[in-house]
Amino acid sequence: MGSDCNGVNSLRVQVLINTLIYNFKQQLGNIALTGSPAFGYIPLKLAETFVSLSLSATSRCEVRKSTDGETLDEAEYQRSSTPEKVMSFVFQHHPLLLVIGDPGSGKTTLLKYYALYCLDNERQKEFGFSEPVTVFFLPLRELKKDEHGAYLSLPTNLALWSEKQFLTIEESYFSVWLDQPSILILLDGLDEISDVHDRIAVCKWIDRTVGRFTRARFVMTSRSMGYRKGDGIEIESSHLRADIMDFSKEQQSEFLHRWFRAAFLGELPPASIDQSEWRSWQEQKATRKADAILAFLGQEKNRSLRSLAGVPLLLQIMAMLWKDRQYLPGSRLELYDAALNYMLDFRDRRRGIDPLLAAKDARRVLSPVSLWMQDGLKTDEVDRADMQQQMQVQLDTLFNSISAQDFCRNLVDRAGVLVEYGLPGRLKLS
Repeated sequence: MGSDCNGVNSLRVQVLINTLIYNFKQQLGNIALTGSPAFGYIPLKLAETFVSLSLSATSRCEVRKSTDGETLDEAEYQRSSTPEKVMSFVFQHHPLLLVIGDPGSGKTTLLKYYALYCLDNERQKEFGFSEPVTVFFLPLRELKKDEHGAYLSLPTNLALWSEKQFLTIEESYFSVWLDQPSILILLDGLDEISDVHDRIAVCKWIDRTVGRFTRARFVMTSRSMGYRKGDGIEIESSHLRADIMDFSKEQQSEFLHRWFRAAFLGELPPASIDQSEWRSWQEQKATRKADAILAFLGQEKNRSLRSLAGVPLLLQIMAMLWKDRQYLPGSRLELYDAALNYMLDFRDRRRGIDPLLAAKDARRVLSPVSLWMQDGLKTDEVDRADMQQQMQVQLDTLFNSISAQDFCRNLVDRAGVLVEYGLPGRLKLS
C-alpha cells in the first residue's frame, strides 16, 4: 500500500509506511481499561471482544431512553444500521461521517474497528472501498498549532504524529499519500478539546482539510455535548451524522460471552493440565460467568444497573469487577463506586486530560447533592441553578475550590454523570 512518492526514496518510504501501519495495528488492536485501582489489567484483542454497534441517523443521544430508564423498543434498533453499512452508504454521497455518542458508548473503539478492518484486504469492500486502504488515526486533542495559534496542516500533524511513533516521515510524503485514492482519515474526540473557541477552530480546520484532500474520506467522533451548533461548533462540509445507540439486550449478552471467553483463554495455563482440556474448562467457566451476570441484571431489584449495562464502557467495568468473584449479590455498590471513579477521573487521566477535580473530591461534592435530591426532593431531575447552589456549598469546603458552574459543566460534558434532560436548564443524574 502507499505510492512511490514520485520515485523519491520509494523503498525507504515503503519500509517506513509498512512499519507505521504495523505499529498502528498493534496499538489499535488492543482493548483494555487502565488507570483504575479497582480492577487489574486484562489485555484483550479488539477482534475477540468487539460487538457490532448500532448506528442511527434518526435517533439522538439525548432521547434514546424512555422515561422509565429502559431502552427504546425493538423498532428503534430496526431503524439502525451496522458500522459497515453506514460507512459504505455515507462515503457514496459525502466525504465525512460524523459519529456522535454518549460517554462510554464506544466511539474510539468504533474508530479502531474501522481502522483495523478497512486495512484488511478481505473485508475492505464491506466498508465501501474497492482498493487497498491507507488509514491514518489522529486524536483531535493532539492537533498542533503554529506560533500564531493557527492549527497546522494535516500532513504536518501526521508527520509530527509519526515522530511520536519513533519514525521520521517527512511532511511531503504525507501530502502525496493524502492525494491518493482510498485514503481514510479517522479524527477522534472533538469533545476532548476543552476550549469552545478551539473546538470551533478545529471544525473550520476540518472543513478546510476536507476541501483540500478531496479524494480522502473522513470519520470524526464527538460526544453530543461537544458538538453543539448553538455554540458555533459545526461542520459545514458535506457529511452525515450517525448516533451510537446503547447496547441492546442481545448485544449485551454477546459482548459478555465474548469478553469472558477472551479473558479466561488469555490466562496462563497450568503446565500439568492438557491444553485442550484446560481450554474447554475455561470456555465453560466463561459461559457460566456471563450467564450469571445476565441473570443478575435481569432481576427487578437490579433495574438501575440494567439501564447502565447498555453503555459498553460500564458493561466492560461490570465484567472486569466480577471476573474473579464467585458471587454477584452485594456488588452493586462496588460497581457504582468503580464506574463513578473511572468516569470522574481515571478515564480522562489515561487520555492525558487533567480532570477538573480528583475522584475523591468530586465524590465529596456529589454525595450530599445526590442525597439532597433523592431524600429531600424525591427526584433525580432538578433545575441547574438549584443544583449548582447545592454544589457550591460543598465545593467551598475543598482546599482548591472551583465554581459550581464549571464543575457542573464538566459533569455534563466530560464525565457524563449528569445529562441535560426535559425542559431547558434541567439536569438529571445519569
